[in-house]
Amino acid sequence: ISVVNFEGNLAGTPYGSSYVSAPKTMMEALDAAGVDLVQLSNSQTVANGILGIRDTLQSIRQAGMLGVGAYADKKTAEEMAFVLNKNKVSLCQAKDVIRDKILENFI
Repeated sequence: ISVVNFEGNLAGTPYGSSYVSAPKTMMEALDAAGVDLVQLSNSQTVANGILGIRDTLQSIRQAGMLGVGAYADKKTAEEMAFVLNKNKVSLCQAKDVIRDKILENFI
């Protein structure tokens, strides 16, 4: 398994490090490079809120990879769990800015 830690999201323009947003073609390039799993558990993933997370996860899936470490709703979180050595695994990250919104959706 080839894993990459993606420190950003695919929330659309403007692109660049100031906005922590990259073009959706980045996921196609990662897939072409042989990446299997994109780890999103970091503060940059949530920089553009729930819509940024949703767009990023959708782009990862469309490129044929698995995204883990961030989710936008309970259904997505359950879909992101994966089996590794017969153990069900899921990664999550919560950022202070949106933690209350996440928690109210899952508790």
